[in-house]
Amino acid sequence: MGKKSSLKKILRLCKNLPSIPKTIHEYHIVKGIDLIAEYGTNEMPNGDIIDTNKTYKVPMPVITEINHKKNIKYIYSKGGAKGTTVYIDAVIDHIKNN
Repeated sequence: MGKKSSLKKILRLCKNLPSIPKTIHEYHIVKGIDLIAEYGTNEMPNGDIIDTNKTYKVPMPVITEINHKKNIKYIYSKGGAKGTTVYIDAVIDHIKNN
């Protein structure tokens, strides 16, 4: 079995892996007046004063799912089929423990 066909079979397994949520931070542009309403004060958490006429780039937490297909492709390129087996076992263990 060639390397390409092995990878295709492994990638088909990704469809059966359960989704695992992860939190990332995306930056959003927010008006100063909206930040004051959100924080309830005119100070940022770091102590800076918020100007109502300015806009701010603020990190916002976003929940997304882990991309198993992307991870498997990367691991397969580095560690071959054995590496993907370790990844799949780790995903299954994570689901069992949580």
